[in-house]
Amino acid sequence: MLDGALEAADVKGAIDWERRLDHIQQHDGQHILSEAFIRACKADTVSFHLGQSMSTIEVNKQDVSAGDLEAAERLANQVVWENRPIESSFMTREEAAKLPLRKPLPRGTASVSST
Repeated sequence: MLDGALEAADVKGAIDWERRLDHIQQHDGQHILSEAFIRACKADTVSFHLGQSMSTIEVNKQDVSAGDLEAAERLANQVVWENRPIESSFMTREEAAKLPLRKPLPRGTASVSST
């Protein structure tokens, strides 16, 4: 994020790797937990927020019980304990269409992660 417009033709930037890793982990965790909520209580994720000290996931189910929460947590933890690899790749929309995705991709080239 910049305070104003760039006037230089060449720009040098740096990535804050600690912050980037935190965002990667939160985002991957969101995907794992979202799938766990689908399996535990048929609740789809409608929004997700990355935060500095907390992340939130909003699902489309009003009556999520304590049992549903425990089941989703157990399913998500199982994926983590299995230490599954996470793979990211760039592919065309046609290639992505062959995958079992939960929601449609935005226009253009697809970036897909899987566990």
